[in-house]
Amino acid sequence: MEKAEITHEEFHEDPSRLVELSAAQEATLQESKSIRQTFREDRKVFAVLAAALASALILGTDTTAVNSLVGSQSFCYVMGEGYMSNGKYAVRPETVSIWSAVAAPAQVMGQFLMGPIADIFGRRAVIFFNVAVMIVGVVIEFIAPNWKVFALAKFILAFVSGLTQATAPMYISELAPRNARGLMIALYLFIGNFGDMLSVILCYVGQQTWPDASDKWAYRMPLCVCLCLPVVVLTAQLFLLCESPSWLIIHGKNEQARKTLKFMYPRRSEDEIELIYAEYEYTLGQEAEQRAMMKQSSFAELFKGKDLRRTFCAFFPPITASLAGNVLTGPQKTYFFTLSGQSNSLASTCIAIAIGIVSISFVFALSEVKHVGRRRLLLTGQTGLLFSMIGIGVTALVMGEPYGTQAGKIMLGFLCIGVFSATLGPNGCGWIYIGESGSLRLRAKTATIGTMGNGVVGVVYNVAIPYMLETNRLGVGGSALYFAAFGVIDVLVTYFFIPDFTGRSYAQIDELFHRQVPARKFRSTVCTGNYGQDILHRKIDN
Repeated sequence: MEKAEITHEEFHEDPSRLVELSAAQEATLQESKSIRQTFREDRKVFAVLAAALASALILGTDTTAVNSLVGSQSFCYVMGEGYMSNGKYAVRPETVSIWSAVAAPAQVMGQFLMGPIADIFGRRAVIFFNVAVMIVGVVIEFIAPNWKVFALAKFILAFVSGLTQATAPMYISELAPRNARGLMIALYLFIGNFGDMLSVILCYVGQQTWPDASDKWAYRMPLCVCLCLPVVVLTAQLFLLCESPSWLIIHGKNEQARKTLKFMYPRRSEDEIELIYAEYEYTLGQEAEQRAMMKQSSFAELFKGKDLRRTFCAFFPPITASLAGNVLTGPQKTYFFTLSGQSNSLASTCIAIAIGIVSISFVFALSEVKHVGRRRLLLTGQTGLLFSMIGIGVTALVMGEPYGTQAGKIMLGFLCIGVFSATLGPNGCGWIYIGESGSLRLRAKTATIGTMGNGVVGVVYNVAIPYMLETNRLGVGGSALYFAAFGVIDVLVTYFFIPDFTGRSYAQIDELFHRQVPARKFRSTVCTGNYGQDILHRKIDN
């Protein structure tokens, strides 16, 4: 790892750097510009962010296609090896659970390794690697002759999914202007949901075009699209993606960081570029002692002092989705629909995903509105998901099995409420919290813990849900009420312990954590800018 170019002594020998850092300190306290003005002035940085956001499209398309294919008769005929349920070809519940169990360690491994890999090789390199491996995984899916080979593809795609889920939001949060940070992460989720919808539509079209269960093109056609998309995205990213300035500064590549900022902000003057660079310096803590801490940072630091609270803020909001029933409204909804009286599970899945896209539009529009903010959206989504699980559970228990058309429609209605709420709250705002909660020094590792925790809980339920939904166990009603119980806990913990970062710069967030401001008072507390004076070597007033 390269040595930092700026040392403690150089700050004293170069008074101009103190002036620049002082100006950067003031800039972190100023009100941010409107998003429209920022887009008009700095379009290039949004082009870079758009290239990163494209990862969400291929992630949503490729991962959802795997889950949606269980609604395709030709896929079930091949992977289920002739197994039938309710007069239709189906994949055995134990096979679905095995696929989830195979994917579990891979996804967790990807999420865990993201932090060290991204810290060593950079965010850009990890994104390129993710897209390339996705292509390999889809090729194996396409040629898989049975469920065992398909499990290998699941393992590969789950690994790269874990890497991407952690890397892309972190990269976006580091590059995005602060007034657009939450909005860009919400857009990442929106594009991911659009990828979900695209994959389900492709599966539906394949089923309708090749209705014969023995015709493999009914499910191979969607996989062909899933193969082409990463190639197109990778080509665009090679021209547009740049390395994160934060990573470059941490590794002492100061001139390269300045060149990256010029690439991102070609319309800015040299003085403006220096001020943006100084803001990064100020927030990162550009002194020799601080840099030494950055090089020596470990996962153990995430669970000490104030960083423990920040780790919890990155970890808890996203896992509330899985704890409160997102496994029914999200990854396993197609499988859920096959058990709840739906005549066409793929069509019902399309409806649910459309609702999710509408919901993420609300996150996109409201996450940066100060009188709404992330915390209120998160609480609203958690409450709606709780209501959804109660509705599904009560309907299933009252109407009983076998579920008829009327019961199926009622449960579809409640599930759509759950989809909207989960996307609005835990799935939408949860990823924003992963990107924003950690200090810049520990951000990659904090994001790793946040995504890994969400992945572990999600994978556990993905493995368990096929068995939970069986009638001789919890069944549909019992499973929904089980998730509702956790939903109550989620709302209470969020209300008392999760703060609101809306409109805050990273320096302001650092100050609020440093002052140990209670979560419910983050929104109203006025920052002073005094936290970080040591970064200016206490000479700023001399």
